[in-house]
Amino acid sequence: MTLIMPVLGLLAIGVVQLVSAIIEPPEVETTTIGYVDEIGGFNQYTTQGPIELVRYDTQDDAVYHGKTAGNAAWHFSCYQEIPHE
Repeated sequence: MTLIMPVLGLLAIGVVQLVSAIIEPPEVETTTIGYVDEIGGFNQYTTQGPIELVRYDTQDDAVYHGKTAGNAAWHFSCYQEIPHE
C-alpha cells in the first residue's frame, strides 16, 4: 500500500504528459491595432506576442485599409492616432 500510492501518482503524471504532447495547442488569435504616427518615431517593436501594430501614414489610409472593400467590418481591433505636436 505504501508503494502503490507513489506509483499511481507517477503513472497519472505520465498519462497527463502523454496526452498533453499528443493534443496540439490551441491557435493563438492575433489582435491587430492600426495606428497613424504623424511624428514618425514609432517604428520598432510592432509585434508583441499576439498583438500586431500596423502603421499608416494618414488617417484616411487607416480608415480605408482598416475596412474590407465594400464592408464595414474592421480588420483591426483598435485604432490609435499619435498626433504631431
